[in-house]
Amino acid sequence: MAAPPADAPPPQELELEHMIGFAAGQDDDSSVQFHPTEPTTFVSYTGCLIIIGSVSDPHAQEFLRGHDEEVTCLAISPSGHLIASGQTSHTRVAGSEAAVIVWDFATRQPVFRLLDLQDGPTAYSRNSVTQLAFSPDGKILAGADDRADARLCMWDLPTGLLQAATNTKALSFLEFGEVVASGRRTSSHGKYLIYAGRGPAILRFTLEFDVRSMQYALTEERFKMPSQGLARQYFCGKYLPQGAGYLIAGSSAGELCVFNCATMVFRAAVPVSAGGGLLQLATSSAGGKELVYCGCGDGKLRVVAGLDQQWTMEGEVALSGEIRGLSASADGAELLAGTSLGDVYIVDAVELRPRHGHLGGPRMSSHTQPIRCLAFGDSSETFASGAENGVLRLWELSHYTVRTHIAPSDNKAAHPTCIVFSGSDLVSGWSDGCMRCHSEDGKLLWFVPLTHNGGVYSIALSPRFIATGGADASLRLWDSETRRVIAESVARTRSAHVRDTSPACPVGASSP
Repeated sequence: MAAPPADAPPPQELELEHMIGFAAGQDDDSSVQFHPTEPTTFVSYTGCLIIIGSVSDPHAQEFLRGHDEEVTCLAISPSGHLIASGQTSHTRVAGSEAAVIVWDFATRQPVFRLLDLQDGPTAYSRNSVTQLAFSPDGKILAGADDRADARLCMWDLPTGLLQAATNTKALSFLEFGEVVASGRRTSSHGKYLIYAGRGPAILRFTLEFDVRSMQYALTEERFKMPSQGLARQYFCGKYLPQGAGYLIAGSSAGELCVFNCATMVFRAAVPVSAGGGLLQLATSSAGGKELVYCGCGDGKLRVVAGLDQQWTMEGEVALSGEIRGLSASADGAELLAGTSLGDVYIVDAVELRPRHGHLGGPRMSSHTQPIRCLAFGDSSETFASGAENGVLRLWELSHYTVRTHIAPSDNKAAHPTCIVFSGSDLVSGWSDGCMRCHSEDGKLLWFVPLTHNGGVYSIALSPRFIATGGADASLRLWDSETRRVIAESVARTRSAHVRDTSPACPVGASSP
């Protein structure tokens, strides 16, 4: 290859303009959430990026770059001034640990890089940050990882120094309670109460300054459970400051479990979800009433009101997939709900009605499995994509929304391997050897079984012909009207020959 001329301009670098999607496949309630003080701003993550976007302007996006592995957890301080994000440990470097980065929201710059979620100076284990939570005063950051002997750390945010740490089993949620002022007139160190779920147990960690050792100490206590009949896993938790203070937790049985934080005893189990568990919780005072929003595994977003042992169901709305992320806007007017199918809904907090989406659908969408193929149409404003779970989507770039969602084919094990978007037709090749054609509105127009043995891996269209290449190392030319093979080139013979086009041809077109 000839060297470029000496006066040639330097090559231009590609610049990321927009990111579509969020980490929908993770069992994490932090993957997408509203900013606590800016009602229209949300923060999400995907891959190694933190994304700051707007629900009112789909084109407004900013990226926080600093992670070198996949981001797995996110938290925002109550003031909105700080963002904390955690990642998985290096997959390419031995002896690495999962890092936590603390960001300044105003400047979009990293403030601290915290590397204390590890199991020692010599014996490093692969791990990921799974839990992050800020204290109500924004002075303490709590974090935990996913190892069997997980580590829970407490960092001082003015300095970034580790204040205390303890080993524990993997935690399902972390939630700060109120900060208890010191009883000493000469001490400015408050006592922090942190609530957590660990398997079938609900825990309270206490971070308190010890004047004798002149450092913080972290202790653990268990809430008292009924002697029988409440064997549950707890997925999420929220602290309610009303009265003596209550912790509400979502259980694997779909119940809203209520605990008195002063006496540390179980108070009630309120049935909320009929199946799939109660996965996420959010609180709001929309309409002048304290409400608890429940994201369920059956795809329902339900709202309840009450306290202690008295609760009433206020309403519900059905969304697509399990609700994996849920948060309320700063003004309490809207909810941000992310589902396991990759959809993000903006829901009116009072009417429980999806807003901002096309025809009442999601505001944003993403694939939840690896994307296997992409193709632009005749216009640069639309493109098509196909994922490993068999989902095809047609996207509108002017608003970064899904125009058409095509559910997987009858063969659940098959996935699209190539795609061509021409005119109003979406022609795709599949791993099960079929070729399928859908219209722009998602209707299956025709399909050809046994297009190639082992899968179809390339397709090209012309007004009269369709050319395909497959895993069987053959090229085939098809009549675009009859979908019959008219010529074939097989690698083993390196020759092309005309095929029989009679109706008995086993690879003839089929129509639904």
